Amino acid sequence: MNQEEFEQLIDKYQRGLLNGKERDLMDKWFDQLDERGKGSVSWGVEEQERLKALILSEMLHDESESEAGRQALSLRSRVLRIAAIFLLAAISYGLWNIAIREFSSSRTVTVNSNETIRKVLLSDGSIVWLKPKSKLLYAQAFPNDSRQVTLEGEALFEVAKDPARPFVISASRLRATVLGTSFNIKSRAEDIEVVVLTGQVRLTSAEDSHGILLVANEKGVYRESEGSLSKLTLQDEEKRGVEFGTGYNMRFEGAMLKDVVSKMSSKFDLRIELDQPAVGACRITADLTDQSLEKSLSLISLALELEYQIEKGRARLIGNGCLGN
Repeated sequence: MNQEEFEQLIDKYQRGLLNGKERDLMDKWFDQLDERGKGSVSWGVEEQERLKALILSEMLHDESESEAGRQALSLRSRVLRIAAIFLLAAISYGLWNIAIREFSSSRTVTVNSNETIRKVLLSDGSIVWLKPKSKLLYAQAFPNDSRQVTLEGEALFEVAKDPARPFVISASRLRATVLGTSFNIKSRAEDIEVVVLTGQVRLTSAEDSHGILLVANEKGVYRESEGSLSKLTLQDEEKRGVEFGTGYNMRFEGAMLKDVVSKMSSKFDLRIELDQPAVGACRITADLTDQSLEKSLSLISLALELEYQIEKGRARLIGNGCLGN
């Protein structure tokens, strides 16, 4: 929803032209502004835009709203309040920066304007391979009960397993919910494609709150013009396409341990040391794709009879491995 559309919505609200559902949602917008206004100076522009997008999404999504306990303010005071807030944000440079700093302290926006893929490490250990001309909005530290991000464009996600905190990705009017899996979301024009590489992904939309469940090697397509969700079988070339250019593929066939360790260090942004440098010549065959750092080290240690330690900023593989005693 752009500024012009939102102003038209306020105009309809003033003239009493909104239906019951729309009017209730506009009440919700004003109520949230009231609550935020009690504890801070002003709203940041991105917070306002996210609330406006939420209002539009809910208007198009036929869900009932509870009326119990709502005490609406007068129309005149509401309109004056929203006008004052926008005016304050526009004319007060100092207060504007305060609002932006408040928002930035809890949220991070990563924009990939390059032609190469950019890796983003999230606070829960999840890895996002952000494709060119894409944007990711996420919390610097996820709360204890949820993990939510917003994507514009395309990205391959390796979600850290955490059954207590579902991982939710919003892309336009589509929502993908997972616990721990890997998949690619491509949001371009009116269609959004979700390719599942491992695990399961639940897709829902503004028009379909039940949605569809995708498993490994399946693709979901959301057509925004029709508001439809469909499920397709993933083709091998599509799978290779979404992996291309990322560090997602961690399949090794007779690779030297030093090369495996080097690739792992790059992927997890962590220094991995060998207690015995000569062990780096040991060869290993393993598929460490979509595995956490700890799981990967555990599998290597099991295969080569090593032990491992993980400390802040580095990990260590200990033992003689294939060299014997």
